Amino acid sequence: MKAFCATLALGAALLTGSVAVANAADLYGAPGGSIKDATPVIPYGSPMSWYIRGDIGWASHDNPVMVEDGIYDLVETKIGRNWTYGGGIGRYFSPSVRGDITVDVRTEADVRGRLADPGATAPGTRHFGLKSTVTLFNLYYDFDTRTRFTPYIGAGLGFAHLKTTTGTITDTCGCGFTSTSIATGSDWHVAGALMAGFAFTVRDRVHLDAGYRFLYLGEVATGPVTTTNALGTAMISKDPTVEDIHAHEFRLGLRMDIRSRTDTAPTPSTRRMLPADPFGRGSEDQRPDGRGRPGSLSISRSRKRTASSPPGETPRGAPVLSPDA
Repeated sequence: MKAFCATLALGAALLTGSVAVANAADLYGAPGGSIKDATPVIPYGSPMSWYIRGDIGWASHDNPVMVEDGIYDLVETKIGRNWTYGGGIGRYFSPSVRGDITVDVRTEADVRGRLADPGATAPGTRHFGLKSTVTLFNLYYDFDTRTRFTPYIGAGLGFAHLKTTTGTITDTCGCGFTSTSIATGSDWHVAGALMAGFAFTVRDRVHLDAGYRFLYLGEVATGPVTTTNALGTAMISKDPTVEDIHAHEFRLGLRMDIRSRTDTAPTPSTRRMLPADPFGRGSEDQRPDGRGRPGSLSISRSRKRTASSPPGETPRGAPVLSPDA
């Protein structure tokens, strides 16, 4: 639990440090030449907009490469299915870009592979378990559909701690072993992910997230393989290794936005655009209802007075300044 909390704190610090990059990109329609001056968006009420998330998932795996003693390639390799659960913290960098750090615990999956080489000391099928904890730094792009549904794509990079549990060997050679065992092993490895899915806005600041994640976990070696027979106990293999561990995860989660009470921006799936201010002030002097702040001047258009216009008629297209109600 301490490692989980420490990792989330580190991720929060890294995400906070990126605020300078996000502000430099000027994606919020700030005055003075923003790339979105033509159709400014409602800015967030605070410089940062955070969210927390929780996820569960079900995973299957590609058949891995398994090698024993660095010379024997195991056949009929397989990693069973398992469950995942975890959570994370993130923030919105722009109306379409967000990032988070997640920590997921992957429950134990059964691993097996058969050593079929007749020249090996103890041919047979190896059985043991594999579990892991995965920490990822993720970036997502949300496609704003102006509805409750928001499709997204994403990618993540981080690290995984993999651990194998104790295992056994099924004797297929008739070697007369009275017992066999495979010791535990563990390792750290670089992890990566690609994601796609959609979010559904259940209510204000609460989103249901459903998606697919391809996960690369690297490799891990078990402990020594030992056998016991009438002559005693002997180590026959140092470290059977499971390589190229790939998972296909189907995930369901809940995301909750955390913003200050001064925030005016809706979620990406419900965000609305305001017409451009012809005076070049961007959107900072406008409220979500399109009116100015109390005491400011709102802009309206009326008819432009011409020589042929009746007396008292306002020229078309001319801006009229009037105190805001």
